[in-house]
Amino acid sequence: MDVSVFGTGYVGLIQAAALADVGHRVLCVDIDPNKIKQLQQAVPPISEPDLSGTLEENIKAGRLFFSTQASDAVEHAELTKYAANAMLATRISFMNELANLYGYRNDLHLCATRDDTLEDADALVICTESKNFRVVDFDLLASKLRSRVIIDGRNLYNPEHVAAAGLHYCGIGLRHIVPQGPRP
Repeated sequence: MDVSVFGTGYVGLIQAAALADVGHRVLCVDIDPNKIKQLQQAVPPISEPDLSGTLEENIKAGRLFFSTQASDAVEHAELTKYAANAMLATRISFMNELANLYGYRNDLHLCATRDDTLEDADALVICTESKNFRVVDFDLLASKLRSRVIIDGRNLYNPEHVAAAGLHYCGIGLRHIVPQGPRP
């Protein structure tokens, strides 16, 4: 899947690297041209174990790209459709704020519940420590997510529990956990 990530700070860059590491083509967009130049050379602006090596490997493999142009992200295929499907918007005011920010578009879906975000989603990316995400049904996630991947930007979950449900787990600073063999 082609994914675009806006912002190359701690959460955005780690998520982008994790997505690229599991085989997705990822374009990172940031307004800071100096940061983008560094990243294109696999020099991360943050300190995270093995991040430089992960960046370098995925840049060389053609899975990780960097730009200062938001228009590049829009052209980077599946961004809006899938990023929107993974979006959680449980508060009406927040949903209205997003609609005001992005406008009303056919390819942007604001979801009323966290479970609604799973419809047609490829992966689950956790970027919040909200209590709404602390207790989840991993079997339900495994049945709904097309690529069966969880990118846990807050390390909320026990990787072994996630893998036991047949899901690929990527946490920040943690080794990737891939389920062993098909689930019955």
